[in-house]
Amino acid sequence: MQALVDFVSRQLHGNNYPAYLRLDRHLFSWGEHIARLLNNELWTARFELISKSWFYDVHLFYKIMEEEEYQPHYTIPEFKLVIEDYLSK
Repeated sequence: MQALVDFVSRQLHGNNYPAYLRLDRHLFSWGEHIARLLNNELWTARFELISKSWFYDVHLFYKIMEEEEYQPHYTIPEFKLVIEDYLSK
């Protein structure tokens, strides 16, 4: 995620996202623990979604898409098109 954020920042501002604006992982962990102590499932889920790495088994997806001649796309290079579209408006 940091690589994507830095890429977007470089495209829009010419340099990486400022280090002083990055939040430490421990801050998210602390927030998640507090949300759990307060038994607040919504905030617990938010902290988990923001701060944890998520991996999915995409084997079946690739198997299905091979039949459709799917060509993979890579996030950062493809995201450049989104940024260029945003800047053109």
